[in-house]
Amino acid sequence: MSASFEAFVAQLREIYLAAENPLSKTLKPRSAPSSAFDGTWCYNPCASKFDSDILAPSTLNVFRCLTMGLCCQLAATSDGLFVRSQLALFSTIASAFVLDGRARVLRVFPNGESTMTTCAELLYGDYVGSIQSPACIRLDLYCWPVEVHYQTSYRVQTRPCYVIQLVLQAHTSTDNDRLQCHYVVHVCDDVTLHNIRNMPTSDRIELVQRQETKTKFSLLAEYRRVHDPQ
Repeated sequence: MSASFEAFVAQLREIYLAAENPLSKTLKPRSAPSSAFDGTWCYNPCASKFDSDILAPSTLNVFRCLTMGLCCQLAATSDGLFVRSQLALFSTIASAFVLDGRARVLRVFPNGESTMTTCAELLYGDYVGSIQSPACIRLDLYCWPVEVHYQTSYRVQTRPCYVIQLVLQAHTSTDNDRLQCHYVVHVCDDVTLHNIRNMPTSDRIELVQRQETKTKFSLLAEYRRVHDPQ
């Protein structure tokens, strides 16, 4: 079975599951926000800073980032965060993150893409979410290579794994319509020497936490809250 067909089946399964429970596909705006994160937020390119070692990101990666993070609706609870992109590609549920500091598995990305699609030859889903303070949420997402090794014209190369760290900082004092997101991509080469496919989620994540990582990309982004017209 080809990788593209497996990705198609995984996404079709996600759409079917969402269709079986249509009420879960949308986040209903609350009459009064119960959290500083509640609301619809749009990226402000004029107030962002980035640093990158990636010379030329692929068109696919740029497209996926835009559909996931350009404009999102957020809803936070005492121990969870729900994220739904306004540019969702598929009609599925919102991303649901449990913020208890434990290893978890995410079902779907904010743009509606299933984490089982192995897009860009990576395995997705593993994450750890935590509440740093009432106005700060941290998410660590882990991406594993589908194939550990690949052949070049010179030698056999080892594919790395990636750790995407997101820190959301809400401003509750002077400007509560501003949200900062610190987005950092770390790379780890050593974990691919282990049989990560057969490990529990917690063991895979613990393995990365014991290894040295390199920072490949950093973005300090600002989002502004979008108010519904009266």
